Amino acid sequence: MNIPTRHLSVRVPWHDAAWNGKVCCNPRENGSCMFLPRINESKNPDEEEKLTEQWLHELEQRQLPPCVGEKVHFMSPHNIYKKVSHPYSKSDSNSKFYGHYKETTYCYPGLSFSVIPYNWMLKNAKDNTSEKATDLQIPYDPEKEPKLSFENSWV
Repeated sequence: MNIPTRHLSVRVPWHDAAWNGKVCCNPRENGSCMFLPRINESKNPDEEEKLTEQWLHELEQRQLPPCVGEKVHFMSPHNIYKKVSHPYSKSDSNSKFYGHYKETTYCYPGLSFSVIPYNWMLKNAKDNTSEKATDLQIPYDPEKEPKLSFENSWV
């Protein structure tokens, strides 16, 4: 399949040591963490300050700051591994559709970053059609989308 090249913008959280693959020099003072909900809700400045300037790839899973899940690792020269769970996998109302998703370890290769193609994953919540799939002639079958108990605009 020949998918056309597109521009890609990636949001990364601010890092006070130029995204070098280490924990911030001063985690408590990194204000950008407060503005990204997935970081702010899980951030523990007291614990992060004990780890200042340590290599992210050398930390235990429980020690990884939440900014790793938001791409703060993107200039690290080292592979970084992070365990993740699908947000719907533990929800009682969605377990029938997503309960089979198990915790997975992601590898973020050195000098790379992960992206989520949000625009490519949008669908019409009413009929599950995807304008992006049609435009790019990507084989997408709306009939394979699960019937959920809530309206959902994500493929």
